[in-house]
Amino acid sequence: MMLSRIQIKVPITIVLGLFLVLLISKDFNNPNQRSITGDAEAYYSYLPAIIIYHDLDYNFLSEVNKKYYADNTKDFLIDFQGEKVNKTFPGIALLYLPFFLIAHVLTFLFGAEMDGYSSIYQVCFTIGHFVYLLLGLMAMQKVLLQLSFSKQITNWVLLIIVLGTNMFFYVVFDQSVTHIHNFFLINYCLMNILKYRESGALKFIYTALFTLALIGITRPTNVLVIGLIVFFIPTVSFYRELLQRLFQLKPFIMVVLSTVPLFLIPFILWKLQTGHWVVYSYGDEGFDFKHPEIFNFLFSYFKGWWLYTPLALIILLLGFGILWKQNKQQFVIGITLFAVLVYVFSSWWCWYYGAGMSQRVMIDYTIVLAYLLGLILMKAQQLGKRSWPLYLVVTLLVFLNVFQAVQIKTGIIQFGSATKAQYWDNFLSLKKVAKIYPPSHWTTLNYKQLNLQDRESIIKGHVYGDAIRVAAYESYSATCQVNFNGVIEGSKLLIRFSAKASTDVELTRMVVFLGNTEPALARTLFLSDYTIKGEWVTMEFLVQDFESFDDAIQFYFWNGDSNEGVEIKDIEVKQYYSDEYF
Repeated sequence: MMLSRIQIKVPITIVLGLFLVLLISKDFNNPNQRSITGDAEAYYSYLPAIIIYHDLDYNFLSEVNKKYYADNTKDFLIDFQGEKVNKTFPGIALLYLPFFLIAHVLTFLFGAEMDGYSSIYQVCFTIGHFVYLLLGLMAMQKVLLQLSFSKQITNWVLLIIVLGTNMFFYVVFDQSVTHIHNFFLINYCLMNILKYRESGALKFIYTALFTLALIGITRPTNVLVIGLIVFFIPTVSFYRELLQRLFQLKPFIMVVLSTVPLFLIPFILWKLQTGHWVVYSYGDEGFDFKHPEIFNFLFSYFKGWWLYTPLALIILLLGFGILWKQNKQQFVIGITLFAVLVYVFSSWWCWYYGAGMSQRVMIDYTIVLAYLLGLILMKAQQLGKRSWPLYLVVTLLVFLNVFQAVQIKTGIIQFGSATKAQYWDNFLSLKKVAKIYPPSHWTTLNYKQLNLQDRESIIKGHVYGDAIRVAAYESYSATCQVNFNGVIEGSKLLIRFSAKASTDVELTRMVVFLGNTEPALARTLFLSDYTIKGEWVTMEFLVQDFESFDDAIQFYFWNGDSNEGVEIKDIEVKQYYSDEYF
């Protein structure tokens, strides 16, 4: 009974602590902070499409996006022979389902709009995210205990893994990806297989196979989970005896009933969406196995796994070193598994897997890191006081992981994808600066340093020496203009200037107009995060993601009709080109 309480207490403490951090940092009504966004919006959309709107053409999305989201909604619909198909697999939607139904009932009881995306749905979705984290941690805990780790080591492993890897970021700051759900599924599947090995009861295998089928219809690359199972149970006789039992009549029927209905779901959905039983729903996206980005995947400042999650590298080096001495067969399987994982994942067309922290696809296989960390802590326990350098390194790396997660969340490391200069300029800094770090593949097309005495640069308003300004009696600055004789789509405009505030700044902003089109292509960029009262501060802002235009770029500064005073000078505009916006 005591062990049971401990098993529940530690994961719950971790999850409640992280949930409190989320409540402090998240605004559920902010359209830029919705939980059901990005990849989650794609996986989740099956539920409102089928249950609420009865619309697998997803025509309801335009109204939903307009009502609840900013402009950065996920484009997840693929055209297949004239029909729309959701590019994602439906497995995760089944995990979302209980919390969707809870939200649906609550909206009915409270008389709210039952549209699938209001705040009640967003909150229930987020709670579901934390429930699956809790279940995943409890399953991991049981796996480690089944593998003969002590309660003390097991609980330390849970805490270090959650706080020391990019799991922390994707639990607290970004619930839009599915990897916490995969984390639960894989740990739960392995837990049941180990329970079967221990007890021989086929009910655990039926549960494991059901979970494995669910893993399979979540993402095709999840077939690699087989390698993880073999790593933990590297005994051929185990699988031989298991297959012999399962191919008896009653067990075989149970296996079919527990797996086949799940495997049929994607095919049925494809048929309903397109009229075809089999569809490659990822469109032009795919793998390039001839050109894997292995080095970038592991080491680059642009989402490198071991750069942003260095604890993983330490665990792999030390853990596999210990495993080599203990079990060479398991060592070979483990090294092979990680080599295959890195090769396959780095071969995907988008090897960095979008914005976020580190390589999120590796979260799914965290149970291997947990096992290796358990071996390391056991060894450290044997060494006693001599192991203090290890504890110091782990503590520092946990701190670094949480710190970098906060940097990415606050935009200090934008999108979690820095250049080398940006990474080190902002290392261990929580001061947000307005500075752009153009990637090396961006091509410079034009450059203009404004002469504030030139009427071609200043087309309206007053200039004060070498500066323009806003003040209590002058809400709008002079209007600046730059003409690059046409700006093509794919351009990025970097605007640099120096600003000195004479008051506290909250409302002052730069307003940029791109050409003389109707409606105006305008961007608004606030200065409040970067100004320092009484000091000149150099700022850089990037304007991108617009269509071609032939007219001039115009911009001015406005203090929101307040008493704020800011001077601006040394204005430069540089035009880059790249066909990528990330």
